[in-house]
Amino acid sequence: MNKTQHRAMPTAAAEAAIRRLSGLPESAVHVSITERIGDGFRALSADGVLTVVASGAGSAVAGYAAFARRTGAAHVSRLGTRPIGGELPAKATVSGDAMMGHRIAYNLTVGGYTTPFYDWAQWEHEIDLLAAGGVTAAHLTLGQELVLLSTIPVT
Repeated sequence: MNKTQHRAMPTAAAEAAIRRLSGLPESAVHVSITERIGDGFRALSADGVLTVVASGAGSAVAGYAAFARRTGAAHVSRLGTRPIGGELPAKATVSGDAMMGHRIAYNLTVGGYTTPFYDWAQWEHEIDLLAAGGVTAAHLTLGQELVLLSTIPVT
């Protein structure tokens, strides 16, 4: 895999997540990943296109969520997501920088209640919401029991 292909993967993932959350068509979402802006994002709308420049795919999705919230164009939260109903704001710019390098979600109980029964659509939505909230890692222990059972002798 060359450098261009490697950069295209997080860009495509971020664009897909933003399209799922926003309801915007493919032609209206453009994401660019760069290390030049630190750990953060810059989101702007112009001519019916949302452009998000970010430090990574998760930052790009968080950038969309901040743009939606601050401009009132849409809403993204665990309590409900409202996609962009019509057109993007004619011209708007929103930016943000992370205050902490690691932003972790969950605790040891998450993998034991509802999430073991999630199908892919539910996990995809969950991952989108985590990214929209700026989370960089999810603490999950799913599968840990198999490792323990395989390594600890049972008498």
